[in-house]
Amino acid sequence: MDQSLQARLDRYPYSHTRNTALPQWIAAAKQELRYRLPDSYVGWLTHYGSLFFNRQDGVYSLAPPEFRDDAVDDLLYNYRLDAEADWLPAGRLYIYHPDEDESYYWDVSKPVHEPSIPVEYPMMRVDHMDGLAEVYANSFAEFVDRMLTARGY
Repeated sequence: MDQSLQARLDRYPYSHTRNTALPQWIAAAKQELRYRLPDSYVGWLTHYGSLFFNRQDGVYSLAPPEFRDDAVDDLLYNYRLDAEADWLPAGRLYIYHPDEDESYYWDVSKPVHEPSIPVEYPMMRVDHMDGLAEVYANSFAEFVDRMLTARGY
């Protein structure tokens, strides 16, 4: 994540440096998902670990493993719930559900496994009123940038 975006996140009142992800948590997520997480997301996880764009719903992060089974804002917890309910469409990894009207997910239909290749997946926005999905951002960093801009930061 570039320095100007980090500076904006540092000023934003709902980004916090709590529960930053440890490298072993990220490795465990990679192992369970069977592909790498986006580089800008990993950078955010290790520096901030918590971000809310509204007061109730946070962007999914990685909770400590001992709390993951009850952490409603944990990426793997939500991935498991979606998979168990057979609700997870192929090639999607949900990252943010701000309300009943929309959701955001990564298009992971072409996952990156190789360690030497930079990883970013398109961030998609799905409108639950009409069911249509559109590219919202080309990376997690761009997603954060757009969300902060919309909130005047």
